[in-house]
Amino acid sequence: MDEYVEIKQKNVINNLITFNKNLYKVDNLKETIGTNEFYFILDKSKELNLKPSTLQLFIFILVKASALSLTKEYRTINIPLKDYMELRNISNPVSARRKINQDLSSLLSFHIGFKDRNYNKIGKDKKPVIDTFKMNIFSSYTKFSNGEIQIILNEDFIQLYNTFPKMILSTEIFRIDTHLNPNSFYILWALSYLNNINRNKPERVNNILIRTLLDYCPDIPKNYTEIKKAGQTNQRIINPFMRDMKRLSNIIDWYLVDLNNTKQHLKKISLYQFLELKMHFSFKKSAHNSKIELGKVEETIPTDENTKNEIRPP
Repeated sequence: MDEYVEIKQKNVINNLITFNKNLYKVDNLKETIGTNEFYFILDKSKELNLKPSTLQLFIFILVKASALSLTKEYRTINIPLKDYMELRNISNPVSARRKINQDLSSLLSFHIGFKDRNYNKIGKDKKPVIDTFKMNIFSSYTKFSNGEIQIILNEDFIQLYNTFPKMILSTEIFRIDTHLNPNSFYILWALSYLNNINRNKPERVNNILIRTLLDYCPDIPKNYTEIKKAGQTNQRIINPFMRDMKRLSNIIDWYLVDLNNTKQHLKKISLYQFLELKMHFSFKKSAHNSKIELGKVEETIPTDENTKNEIRPP
């Protein structure tokens, strides 16, 4: 697999991947992830389990779906165990099979829902009626046979997913051991996502506030006042952040600056000084200069075969 790959995604997928970014604010009673108009629906009969390995597999499936010309007739994705193990740096095939099946079981509990205005139906208020849609992501999957797993995506999801814009992502996101570096996966996703949505905004691309980036890190506590009072700023915030940024040093160049754009080296810095810093970063092999095209994706709107109404997410 190349160093950089394309993934089609919208903010709802970002919301799902970063759902656990702040362990101090996760609502265990939450039934949806996303906005009121476009969201993932959680199966409350099952334990909410969004482990990084589950999300890494989900991203891998979306990358595969982005690379293929999937249609209602052709919507099957095959994952060879050997290739996935190599990508994830996993050496034990037995534990790999078990973990992939666990992660797929979690993913099968998700549905996508969204609301859209139906201009063919006008209500008493003379406004379009709001239709609500719900769909599965997967139709089914077959457990390992001949060394690979076969996943069949839902045909309605394929129609919807094909309208999503493209994003560039480093394949390093699959190699991160989240036991050793629990925040690196989320940091890499965040920098890729934010860099992508800001790529036409020179004043915002390639830089991010540390306070904002820490919000994506599930292993770094956000109760800053208590941490400062306990004298644990370095132990619980700065050191874990620097450790997990160092894990990404093979693909990202970065440095910290203060509000005056003066480089900072974190010597005798207070917690709130640290939170006010900005990070300037760049990917070492720029995806913008690679063979992957980052231009706008021509949008095609799927339709409901029964009503011929457009199925358009917000």
